Amino acid sequence: MTQLASKTLADLGWPTILAQLSTRCHTARGMREAENLAFCASPAEARRRIELVAEGRRLRALEDPPPFGGIREIDDEVARAAKGGVLECEELIAVAETIMGCALLRCHLVGRATPAPGLAAIAAPIAELTHVSGPIRDSFADNGRLVDQASAALGPLRRAASALRDELSARTSSLLDDPTIAPHLTDRFATQRNDRYVVPVRTAARSRVAGIVHDTSQSGHTVFVEPAEIVELNNRLKMAEADVAAEEQRILAELSGYVREEVAAIRLATDTATALDLLDGGAALADALDASSPDLVDGALELVRARHPLMVLSGRACVPNDIVVAAGTVLVLS
Repeated sequence: MTQLASKTLADLGWPTILAQLSTRCHTARGMREAENLAFCASPAEARRRIELVAEGRRLRALEDPPPFGGIREIDDEVARAAKGGVLECEELIAVAETIMGCALLRCHLVGRATPAPGLAAIAAPIAELTHVSGPIRDSFADNGRLVDQASAALGPLRRAASALRDELSARTSSLLDDPTIAPHLTDRFATQRNDRYVVPVRTAARSRVAGIVHDTSQSGHTVFVEPAEIVELNNRLKMAEADVAAEEQRILAELSGYVREEVAAIRLATDTATALDLLDGGAALADALDASSPDLVDGALELVRARHPLMVLSGRACVPNDIVVAAGTVLVLS
């Protein structure tokens, strides 16, 4: 089909119609593709789209529209996983939620094959991929943090680091009362610099407290010293935290591997969900317009009680008109 010139489309209000379609889609990809929707390439394709939109309207009339909850835009994440990249926590969660959302969409439509056979057939190839979404979902808490049970090693490593952290905090606090250190402090608190526990020492008394200087105050009156007594504890904590970080990274790499193994199926699922989102958006727009499904036939153009869609959407009073253009003739509107 020959595409119309952009000016012609603008004059017809086509970009506004697509914008209205976009607002009725549910997913980010669906909204974006709606704004750039191309005309059907053939009458057969147009008839097929009309049938599918009609099925969507039928489900809406039954108050049973397809669900799109949880489906996110994960193209970049999937592409990075396909290249061997390791996804971050929130990215893996987005992938898992999208997989589950697509599976729910498939289940819903396949279970409604009688009122919507075409939509059910489109949704059928979506794979559930529970072997991907399940381990990811089970590995994260509601706050997006890896749970201790994400691996056999993670919980014990975290507990070991936590115990060291408590020991170090208590030991550092006790130094605030040490008679060899307390008189030289600018304040009675312990803090951290460069992820090491330190105490605030007067700059003039720096040589009175054995340890490592990690920072100075903006005024220059205070130096933050890691007392020699806790250097080894700080070292042990850093090593324990490094072990935790390494195990967390290993888990993320493993979960990313599950995504990488099913890249093709995930892309099929998201592409299918986008196509179904466009059709459901079309059904919602058709309902808003109180539109009728046209019969595409060769020959005369016959519009019964035709209304301009933008006038309908604007809420303005719109008088329907019957328009008939016989084959081989034209109608000029001034």
